[in-house]
Amino acid sequence: MKLLLASALLAVGFSTAQLARSQVTGQLLAPDVDVTVQGVTKKIRSNDSKANSPIRKLKSRTDIGILSGEEDTPTERHLSSCPLESTVVCYQGLSLTGGSCQAACDNQCCSGEQACDAFTGAVCKDGKSCFGFKACANANITSVFEGCNGDAACYNAGKGGTLGLVHQSCHNSSSCQGAAYVGTIAAMHNSCIGGKACYDAASYYINDSYGGTIGTITDSCLGEKACYGAAYDYSAIIGDITSSCVGDLS
Repeated sequence: MKLLLASALLAVGFSTAQLARSQVTGQLLAPDVDVTVQGVTKKIRSNDSKANSPIRKLKSRTDIGILSGEEDTPTERHLSSCPLESTVVCYQGLSLTGGSCQAACDNQCCSGEQACDAFTGAVCKDGKSCFGFKACANANITSVFEGCNGDAACYNAGKGGTLGLVHQSCHNSSSCQGAAYVGTIAAMHNSCIGGKACYDAASYYINDSYGGTIGTITDSCLGEKACYGAAYDYSAIIGDITSSCVGDLS
């Protein structure tokens, strides 16, 4: 079973080093994600809330400049890992250990009509993740832990793009629908909570132009349509969003 799980994790993007760390700790640690900002590639540790990029405070979907050059480096580390034995790894809606993702979750994840149809990634059997009608349908998310809770909460998220760890994030209807659709978001911690919060963030695809780039979103985008359409443009680049964009339409 351990060998099968290891093969499944490698199949959805975990490196051998990341897998080794997970096996030592007994917890699923989301892999690091490479994000390129202004021609410089930076490795984002998806399980670390430390923000090394400028805080980005959004005002509208057309505002794509970095408004602050200050850096915030919180010392608190989010507990954002799932026990390996509680992890279900999926590819196109099927558990890599056999059967559908929904069946493998046993009502502890992927709960709801079409909740994990065509879902690719790892989801935690925590009683909260991928809960709701089409909550994680058609999504491609590296790891979901206590996230994607609500109808269409993560529908189409990460499809064709990169969406790393979703931890205690994307709660409420359509909260992260289409996020990182052919764009990139490294990780989310306690963020994107509210109807259509982070909807279509870092998402764009017209005439072969791809979505924007966001680093790690931490304690941010809290409210109805908060961060709606952030980095919605192939040229939009945002660093980490930390303790920002709180309130409806923020």
